[in-house]
Amino acid sequence: MPKKSQEKKITSSGKRVLAESVARGEDMYGYGEQKRPLNLSLTPKAIDILNKVANRRQLSKSELVEKWAREELKLLLDTSEIK
Repeated sequence: MPKKSQEKKITSSGKRVLAESVARGEDMYGYGEQKRPLNLSLTPKAIDILNKVANRRQLSKSELVEKWAREELKLLLDTSEIK
């Protein structure tokens, strides 16, 4: 029987993830680096929008924010600021 940390879990959006991989910060999306935890405070309306968009795109909220930062927010920076 697999350890509890190795059991497949179903997220609220219905996607299966390996809890152990997420806990290790494993590079599940091919970015070549591990994700680190970040705590955000949002209004209930913003949380609702984030949940709906993530569900429609079949992404986790974390991955939706990651894509937003990499694709949209980086356009607001000077090229000299991007590593």
